[in-house]
Amino acid sequence: MQTERRVLSVERDVPADVISISYHIDSRITRQYYALDMATDILSDGVSSRLIQALTKQNPIMSEVDAGVSGSVDCGLLTFTGTLLPGVQLSDAEAAIHQVVDQLIANRPTDYEMQKVKNRIEAGHTITTMLPQIKARELAFYEMLCNAKYFDIEVDLYDTISGSEISQTLQNVMTETNESVIYYKTKH
Repeated sequence: MQTERRVLSVERDVPADVISISYHIDSRITRQYYALDMATDILSDGVSSRLIQALTKQNPIMSEVDAGVSGSVDCGLLTFTGTLLPGVQLSDAEAAIHQVVDQLIANRPTDYEMQKVKNRIEAGHTITTMLPQIKARELAFYEMLCNAKYFDIEVDLYDTISGSEISQTLQNVMTETNESVIYYKTKH
């Protein structure tokens, strides 16, 4: 278990600076995972998402920004990544990501954001059920996780997650002692 903030800074022959901020999370079949999965959709899925609007459109300091969760039977990660525009400091990019997430924690997702994410989850599940090869793969994945029947109830589980649960879960996970940051710098 991680007990302190970790920071790694490396220089490589790459075209732009990149920041990655990660936090340890629970396994794929927990409420925490579902809440964070929905949070990352609100934060970075589509041009109207919070991180993309704030950091690539309104105050462009990054050419791209993303948030996502990973996990399966084992515990996973909540990760934020951003490719910086020239002249932007990595510390400023880190602070900007935190500011957008802190606003989501303080003000919870809007009803519109919640419904948009839940609609996307339901649509994705519906499409998956109509494609036999993909459905078979998903059923096998869920059997590996816990039980193939989980595939059929997952949309309902997402539907039980509230905006306040998303905010509280982000706050609980995004602690300094659970944070790992990589500053990936261009060589000069």
